[in-house]
Amino acid sequence: MEEGELTGDHRHLFCDSIGGLLELGFIVRYIAEDPRRLHEPITGEPGSWTHAQHFLGVEIDVVAERV
Repeated sequence: MEEGELTGDHRHLFCDSIGGLLELGFIVRYIAEDPRRLHEPITGEPGSWTHAQHFLGVEIDVVAERV
């Protein structure tokens, strides 16, 4: 992100995201990956981000409840 921008890209390790919720007292009720890229024809050079996106759940939805 650049200073003054309204939106940006935040990347966190999955274990930090879920672990952080658990440490704060949340109960994780649901986790889902967006599988659309997993079904597209594989493109990009092996080892590139374009190639890796075909094997990773890039967008992950988490539903958590604070108790």
